Amino acid sequence: MKADRSKGIQAALVSAFLLGLAPVFGRQAILYGLSPLAVVALRTSMAALLLVLIIAVFKRPFLYIYPAGLLGCLVAGALNGTGSIFYYVGLSKLNASVAQMLYALYPFFVAFWLQLDGQPPSRLTVIRIIIAAFSAFLLTKMDTGGIDLLGVAFMLIAALLYALHLPVNQRVLFDVPAPTVTVYTLLAMSAVVVPAYFIFDRSLPPANAPWLPVLGLTAV
Repeated sequence: MKADRSKGIQAALVSAFLLGLAPVFGRQAILYGLSPLAVVALRTSMAALLLVLIIAVFKRPFLYIYPAGLLGCLVAGALNGTGSIFYYVGLSKLNASVAQMLYALYPFFVAFWLQLDGQPPSRLTVIRIIIAAFSAFLLTKMDTGGIDLLGVAFMLIAALLYALHLPVNQRVLFDVPAPTVTVYTLLAMSAVVVPAYFIFDRSLPPANAPWLPVLGLTAV
């Protein structure tokens, strides 16, 4: 039990570190000429295909999932995919530090969803929410160039949807290995963001578009 908790803490720290890189790479890709919808479509579909390929070659049993677990992954992926669209559109309107601090408010929404499920937040969660909220407040107040309120709203919607997908995935993780949950959630996200790109955008990347930020996002 103690070893599992230690692994969980280590995984959470690595996840937080990688999550912090997403706005940096995403903002770079947008500033270099890619549209927000193109960024999210490329990043999500490439990550999904890469993970499917790795699992199919090295861990094929992880591709098996029972129908109820698949349904949970599809719901979680649809929520997170929609949130990703709001995230990258919001990121196009805000600098990376402000965007990420606003997005870091998602534990508040997680606590809200869990409260509705009859799971009150822990003291540590409450402290983390207070720190994140205070940090976001300071960053937005110190932004000398003003702040785009639409970008703020989009980032908060993204945080809300990301928070909602976490309890859904957590329930599936009771019975399904993490790599399996990840791959089917990513595929469901791709099924949301790729059509959104073709319906609402369809802009082609510029000829000199740098791909390193997109590849960075894919790896993250």
